[in-house]
Amino acid sequence: MRGLILAAITCAGLIGAAPFAMAEEVESTAPMVRPVLYEIASRTPPQTMRFVGVVTARESTRYAFRVGGRMVLRNVSVGDAVTGREFLARLDTTLLELAVDNAEANLAIARAQHDNAVTAAARVQALFDSNSAPRASRDRAAEQAAAAQSGVAQAEAQLTQAQDQLDQAQLVARSAGVVTEVSAQAGQLVAAGQPVLTIANPDVRDVVINVPEEVAGQLQPGMQAQVWPQLDADNKVTGTLREIAPEANSVTRQWQVKIGIEQPPHSLWLGTTAEVDFGSTGLGFVTVPDSAILRRDDEVSLWIIDPESESVTRRAVTLGAGQGGRTAITEGLEPGEYVAIAGVHVLQDGQNVRLEGQEQ
Repeated sequence: MRGLILAAITCAGLIGAAPFAMAEEVESTAPMVRPVLYEIASRTPPQTMRFVGVVTARESTRYAFRVGGRMVLRNVSVGDAVTGREFLARLDTTLLELAVDNAEANLAIARAQHDNAVTAAARVQALFDSNSAPRASRDRAAEQAAAAQSGVAQAEAQLTQAQDQLDQAQLVARSAGVVTEVSAQAGQLVAAGQPVLTIANPDVRDVVINVPEEVAGQLQPGMQAQVWPQLDADNKVTGTLREIAPEANSVTRQWQVKIGIEQPPHSLWLGTTAEVDFGSTGLGFVTVPDSAILRRDDEVSLWIIDPESESVTRRAVTLGAGQGGRTAITEGLEPGEYVAIAGVHVLQDGQNVRLEGQEQ
C-alpha cells in the first residue's frame, strides 16, 4: 500500500512538471531580442568650400646645357623678364673650341687623303684601260678611293658635332617669360642636362590648392570658383577648375587642385597667396559611423530600424567619402531614419531589437 502511494505521487509530479518543460522549450526557440545602439540619420550642415593657395605659372620651362662644363656667366636673375632669343648663360668654351680646331684638322687630312686616293684610282684606271694593270689593282684603287670618301664624311660629321657642342655652350631663351628659379651660379661646374634656371609664362596662371578627401570627391573639372588675393578681397576674378590630382599626397593625404585664371589681374602675380571659394556644398550629406556599415556578399548595407515594430531590415546603400570615423551615404538613407550602429554582424533580417540608446 505504501508503494502504491509513492508511485502515485511521483506520476503526479511528472504530469505537473510537463507544462513547464514545454514552456522552456518554446522560449528557447523564439528569436532573441537584441539590444542595439542606434542613431537617427541627419544631414551635415552645408560646407563652405574656401581654401588658400598659391598663384603659379601654368607653363614653365627648365633650361639646361646639353654639354657639361664650368658656367662662367649668367645674365639673368629671379624676377627678370626675358624676351625670345635673349642670351641667358654661357659655359667656358676653351675645350670646346679646341675640339672644333681638332675636327677641322682631321677633316683637312681626310680630304687630302681622299684627293690622293681619287688621283691614284684614276691613274690605275688609265693603266687598266691600256692593258698595263690588272683588274685587281684597279678594283683595289677604287675601294681605297671609296674608303677615303667615307673618311671625309666621318670627319665632316665630327666637325659638325664639335661645332654644335660649341653652340650649346650658351643658353638662349626660346620664348618670352619671367625667371622664376635659378639653380646654378657663375663659376659652378654643371653637368649636361642639369637645370640652370626656370622661365615661366606669366600670361596664363593657376592657383594651386590642397583639399581633403571629402571635398575632392565633390569637385569636378570645369567648376567655377571665385579667386582673389588674400590681402585684397575686393579684387575678385572667376577661375575654372582645370585639374585634380589622380591621387592624394602620400604625406598630407590631400589632393592637389589647380584653378586656371585665363586673364589674371596684376594683383594675382606669380607667388601671390590667393583665396579660392567654390561656394557651399548645398544640402550637405547624410553620414553614419563606420561601425554601422555592413559589408557582406559584395554588398554594402545598413540595418534600418522600424521604431514602431522595433525590428531591423537590411538595406543596400551607396557610400560617399569618409573622414574622421564617419562615411557619407549618397543613396539609400534619408534623414530621420533609425540606423543600428553597433553589432551589425550579428543582426538578422526582421529580428526584433530593443532600442538601448542613441549615440550622441
